[in-house]
Amino acid sequence: GMSRSVSFWGHPDATPRSPLPKKTKLIVIGSGMSGVGSCYWLTESGVTDIICIDQHDVCTGATGRNGGHCWPGSRPPTEEEISKWGTDSIRKTFDFEYTTVDLLRSIAEKEKLDCDLNITGGIIVARFQEEMEAFSEDVKRLNEMGWNRGCEMWSEARVKDALGIKNCKGGLYNPHAGQFWPAKFVRGLATICQSRGVQFIIMTKVTDIARSNPDFIRITTDDGQIIEAEKVVYATNGYTSTLLPQYEGLLRPVRGQVIVTAPVEKILKASATFNDGYEYMIQRPDGRIVFGGMRWRSPTRGEKTLDDTVIDPEVSDALRECLEEQFGITPPIDYQWTGIMGYTKDEGPMVGPISEREFLLAGYTGHGMVLAFQSATFV
Repeated sequence: GMSRSVSFWGHPDATPRSPLPKKTKLIVIGSGMSGVGSCYWLTESGVTDIICIDQHDVCTGATGRNGGHCWPGSRPPTEEEISKWGTDSIRKTFDFEYTTVDLLRSIAEKEKLDCDLNITGGIIVARFQEEMEAFSEDVKRLNEMGWNRGCEMWSEARVKDALGIKNCKGGLYNPHAGQFWPAKFVRGLATICQSRGVQFIIMTKVTDIARSNPDFIRITTDDGQIIEAEKVVYATNGYTSTLLPQYEGLLRPVRGQVIVTAPVEKILKASATFNDGYEYMIQRPDGRIVFGGMRWRSPTRGEKTLDDTVIDPEVSDALRECLEEQFGITPPIDYQWTGIMGYTKDEGPMVGPISEREFLLAGYTGHGMVLAFQSATFV
């Protein structure tokens, strides 16, 4: 039936639970881009006594369920943000997404990870004249600050030619936007980490975290195992508040939804996003279109749920209708799935130590692929 959520990016066969050792130097909770990224950078620096634990399988959370984008600088900073946080801080944040993509590419090459990382360019589509005006302000600001990395305004004719879209006023083109297969990257890294001594414990949920002893943190799992760790990394994005209740409300789960079509003739010459980034699409080399968004069409808007095993039929219908109305295509839908993202109030990630022994990597607000891997270097 259509209601089951199955990701096109693949699902490893669940391996049985392994027994946990009693002690470890470091526990990483979560095995997506942040968790496995942390394991990779820690092993690079010589730390190998690591357990990476996941309630499901390796890379089956948001990293294994996203829209396949790798799009740095997709939200140019506003004047308000620059005056609030200061030029230096905003510049660092803005550059960070670009340098994260450079890092993904260099590690994919170094470790020979076959993850389809292709820079295709991307267009933020303007459907209204007001958006065109706002985008041209963005470009002007980037140029004035000396931060522009080739972003330029595209006319209506040029955007329609590049995307085959029916209604638009033009758009903002970014030559650095691309697509990739994040799950292949992460699972490839996980294999390397395993060979360096990292132990992956899957299908095991952390149920309790006790901090009463000053020398270690005691973790209890849903099957009653107990392990003591000197340090804990929470790479738990949208699930964070289930383990750290103080983040309830500050870091909230939001469910996104994605469909994948059967292969169709090439219509997208670049990646695309529209409606303030609520809708996003790529066309893969095999002709499949990966199209996500429309959660605003769901009665719950994707809020207040951690269930990524089901799909919202209203959202699927809206995605299909959009393909037909805007792109004139009605291909069969081969896959559809949901995934849980972690949204913060200021849309910035929450990355850093939260106690002497605990480190948090979360809150990527839908932009994890251009933030998480480099964020993990701070662990």
